[in-house]
Amino acid sequence: MTSRDVPTRVRSHGSRRRRAAVRRVLTRRNLPLAVVLLAVLVQGVLLVVFASRLYFFGGDDWDFLLFRGTIPGVNRGWFVPHYDHWSTAAIAIYRVLFHFFGLRHYLPYGLVVIVFHLTACLLLYALLRRAGSGAWAAAAATVVGVFLGAGAQAILWDVELTLLGSLVCGFAALLVLQGGADAGRLRVVWGLLVLALSFSGLGITVIGCAALFVLLRSGWREALAVASVPTLVFAVWFVWIGHTGADAGQSSAWELTQVPSQVWLVITSALESTSAIPGTGGVLLLVLVAGTTLSHETPRPLRDLALAGIGASLFQTFLTALVRPGIASTGRYTYLVVIFLLPAVAVCLAALARRTPEPRWLVGLLGGVLVLGVAANGVYLEHKYYSATRSYTDAWPGTIRGIVAASADRQRVLTENPEEWFSEGFSPSLVASEAIRDKLPPGHATAAERLEAERQFYVGVSDEPFSLMSGGEVSLLYFLDPIQAGEGCGTYRAAADAGVITVDIGSAGNEVAVRSDSTSVRTYLVRDGRESDERTWSIDPDDTTYVASTAKDAQLVMVFNRGGTYTVCRG
Repeated sequence: MTSRDVPTRVRSHGSRRRRAAVRRVLTRRNLPLAVVLLAVLVQGVLLVVFASRLYFFGGDDWDFLLFRGTIPGVNRGWFVPHYDHWSTAAIAIYRVLFHFFGLRHYLPYGLVVIVFHLTACLLLYALLRRAGSGAWAAAAATVVGVFLGAGAQAILWDVELTLLGSLVCGFAALLVLQGGADAGRLRVVWGLLVLALSFSGLGITVIGCAALFVLLRSGWREALAVASVPTLVFAVWFVWIGHTGADAGQSSAWELTQVPSQVWLVITSALESTSAIPGTGGVLLLVLVAGTTLSHETPRPLRDLALAGIGASLFQTFLTALVRPGIASTGRYTYLVVIFLLPAVAVCLAALARRTPEPRWLVGLLGGVLVLGVAANGVYLEHKYYSATRSYTDAWPGTIRGIVAASADRQRVLTENPEEWFSEGFSPSLVASEAIRDKLPPGHATAAERLEAERQFYVGVSDEPFSLMSGGEVSLLYFLDPIQAGEGCGTYRAAADAGVITVDIGSAGNEVAVRSDSTSVRTYLVRDGRESDERTWSIDPDDTTYVASTAKDAQLVMVFNRGGTYTVCRG
């Protein structure tokens, strides 16, 4: 044997060992677990690709990113509720991520949500197997959860680490409780459930789920012991400070009568969108409930787990419909509805497999095709959510760069809230702070990015003056000769069904005061031949409206929506 033969034989021996290891993993016994791990890997890569191309948006994001101690001197507090949620654990995660990544990159924040989602699915598989589920039934139910595209909002929006953090803690607590509720395990469960509460209000649901599971297995005394300490901790937080974020919920007592029907609609639509079979939501829900309660051959721990999951799904949907009815059917709550029902899915799949005739391999093949179809639909829904989200997040890094550029020119912010209602809470003044300049998206603003930032935040419309009247040129388009002219003001009649006024802003800003019959005004900016997008503002026809801008050396264009008589005052 020559010296050149040794490395070849070593490599050959190593290859045989690797192939043998793969064969051991892919034995009939381990194949379901391998399928689950493959699904987790594929979904993880796909979600990372999606998240790497998104950015922050929405008031939920800005609360954690701007108002929870990330900026010196600006801190709403560790325990002040995020809307109506206790979110101390989430605040801690955001503080750490902001320290290292700031607003430069979205992916590190998105990775937390992705990891939480995939961890929850792996815990679900472990729960099902330890409860006595067959390997293939557990794998099929878990794969549906892994590719739960109907709930894409919950696994691609960074702020949903709040809900998924609670879910992971809840599943971990259930896994501990499967070994019993002795004193040692009980202390671990209490810690996990309190941590679940400190992520989000979903912690209330996971406490109920854990208590119901123990109630079905061991009785009411053990169930009360499981729920006691976390409930007491939550009560102390709520009485101390949590009540300040309580949502008003339903607008009237009459609206409460609609909660049961809303619960039904939310759960059935979640199942329908997951299955991709129109009109099947109600049937699937009834099958899951009946199949779980009537399946006497199901191992008792598995049936208890499935019933606890059904109870959690119903309770969470009821709580959301009661407290936040307007968003009960959104993707994040669709995710929770389905993920809690997956143990019942495993029960029903196993019951169906027991009653199917030979050949069993054909049944398995058909079942595999069905699960693949559900997974493919999930991927489609994820991409659909990703595309829609990217369409309105792509501009945000550039807008932030534009704010920095305008701030460097000492332009005054006139409007704090962005145009999109769901991004309310963003603060251009805080983003422009020198204290976080190194935390912002890198690069210099283009002319288009600066104009986009200015048309959103450096144009103001109010019933109070901005003290910016400078005497710059004001032009009235499509108006007849003045009806009455006076010092600084004039009255005109529009020659069309709308009034158009332009203002040269100059270097220090400018404004006009307008009184008309209009109920809205559209504004946009023009600089060096480039036009910004428009922004629409509602105005009161009975009041004088002040329209101003500090966009340096640009022209402000105002388009009012009514004709008739206009009184226009300038500097």
